[in-house]
Parts: sequence; structure tokens; C-alpha cells
Amino acid sequence: MDAATAPARLPTLAMDTNSLPPFVRFTLFRLRASRTVDISLHNEPGETFRICARAWFFGDSLLASIETFCRMQLVRTRRHFDRSVSDQCSLILFHTGGLAGEADDAAAAASAGDIILFDRSRPIYVFAPRSRITCLIIRRDRIAPFLPAGVLPHGLVIPGAAGALLADFFRSLERQAPALTLEEARHIERGACEMVIACIAPSQERLTAANAQLEQSWRIEAKRFIDAELADPGLGPDDVARRLGLSRSKLYRLFEGEEGGVAALIRRRRLRAACRALLDPKDRRRIADIAYACGFRSETHFSRAFREEFDMAPSAWRDAGGTAAVEPHDGEDRIAAETMHNWLARLD
Repeated sequence: MDAATAPARLPTLAMDTNSLPPFVRFTLFRLRASRTVDISLHNEPGETFRICARAWFFGDSLLASIETFCRMQLVRTRRHFDRSVSDQCSLILFHTGGLAGEADDAAAAASAGDIILFDRSRPIYVFAPRSRITCLIIRRDRIAPFLPAGVLPHGLVIPGAAGALLADFFRSLERQAPALTLEEARHIERGACEMVIACIAPSQERLTAANAQLEQSWRIEAKRFIDAELADPGLGPDDVARRLGLSRSKLYRLFEGEEGGVAALIRRRRLRAACRALLDPKDRRRIADIAYACGFRSETHFSRAFREEFDMAPSAWRDAGGTAAVEPHDGEDRIAAETMHNWLARLD
């Protein structure tokens, strides 16, 4: 697929204050942020000001991965509201660090592992040490109407299982953001809003729906990771679990409906990649070379796996050029007219 036909990726913004001259780094950053918040430094001995950030734009929403290397005070007062984007709210997951202070006139605090919500139309006065965060900024009107009295719980740390569920979703979304297309992002933005609602005002029905959204996100990420690492013949379930940040048992539960489990899924993804290569008239590599590129340890192993899946040899598949009918082997009714291209799509 050439650049002209490739799906459009998310608009992305990256920033590192170290790219600026040292004597203007904090001044320029403070001025840039002054429309929404006042920032002052409270450095510990030996600390220097630095902020690194990368942001992805999901339609009306924004996801940002941010790391700060100094202690700061952040203040938002009513004078900011007329000139800032105050129709939004922020949900912040702290991977490290945290914050402490006030939201409105109530105490607000968060530490590593917490997700805290701020209504950007209301005051904050907080101190934050060096931290690494994932921040999701969404429009207030996407979630407020579904909450009691339509009021966002400013300064709320989302508790318990709901908070853990949302934190897992944030981690997965941040890992996947660089590979998402604009079309995928539109669907994910809706799902993200639904998950936030479910976790802020949980009911069993909403939490069940939110968990299903997260599991689907994990499954998509797992398949993308497998496809990216297929050339590694040692790729296995433990590698997928580490990539998703899941335990091995949780990964197996995630794919328990997949016949043969995660190991079989990896094999099917290998065969899927090999099938595409064999059907590509421009790819004239030897079958053995395609097998090795897809992570099979030998041509014999590849041929045996291919025959088990498709009841034909790889060479016959290539010679047929995508026009021969293939009978599926998973108990479904025979589909005599199904082409290899259509059958290949079933492996995804």
C-alpha cells in the first residue's frame, strides 16, 4: 500500500523543552500554558526544568503522554476561564509521582496508579513532583449529562475496580495511539467516553460494558504486536502478556474463546502473513524465505502447519493465485464458492 492509499494516522504533536535554549525553557513554557494554568517552579536541589510530551488528537478529544522532571505549582483561577478551553475535563493517570492541593475548596490528592478527574472550568491549586502521566482531555458535554445532576466530580480519584479498569484502558490506549488510524480513532473516542462514564458513575451494567471495551482493545493490541514481531521464531504468549502488561492467566482468559489459545493465535497470524505474501504477485521470494520471515523455524514445519490449516500445500496456494475455493476446517458449513482471499480475511 502506497502513501496515497494508506489510512490516515492520528495528528500528533511532540515537545521536549530541552530543544530550547536553557535560559528560555521555563519562560516560554509558562507563557504557552498561561491561558489555562499558572505555573511556578519549586525545584529540589539538583533539579532542572524539563517537560517531554507527545499528544494524539482523537477528534474532539486529546490523549497526551507527559513526563515532568521538576516540582511545580499549578494554579487555575476564575480569571483563566474566559480565555481557556473551559468546556473540557481532564482525566490524569499517574504512572509515577502524583499531586496534592485543592480542587475548588476541597482537598485533592493523587499518587502513582491513581486516576484523578478535573473539570477545567473550576479552580485548582496543586503541587506536583516529577511525574509521568497519561492525560485524556474530553469535552464536558460528552459525559456530564450522564452523571447525577449533570455535575462532574472535580478532584475525584476514581476508586476501586472502576479506577483500575480505566487505568488499564489508558495504558492500552497510549500504547496503541501511534498506530491508530483516524477511522479507528473515531470509534475509540466514543468507547473512551462510555468507559469514563461507566467508571465515574458505575453500575454493574456500565462496568460490564466498559470491561468489554477494554478487552476488545487488548485483543486488537495483541494482534498488532504479534504481527509486528512475527519474524521472531521465539515469540510466545509470555511476550504478548508482557507487551499488554497482563499476567499470563489474564491473557489466557482474554483469548479463551480463541480455539487453541494464544499459541494457536500466533501460529494463525504467521500463516495469515505467509498467505498474503504467497498471494502477492510482486513477492517472488522462495517459499522457504517467506516461511522464515513469518517466524517458522523450518520450511517443513511451515508446510505441515499450512496443510493442516488449508488442506493444500503452500506451492499450490501460490499457483492458484487466489481463485481456488478452500473448505474451512472449524466445523462451519462448507462454503464451496469462498475464495482464498475471503478465507484469508477470516484469519484476522
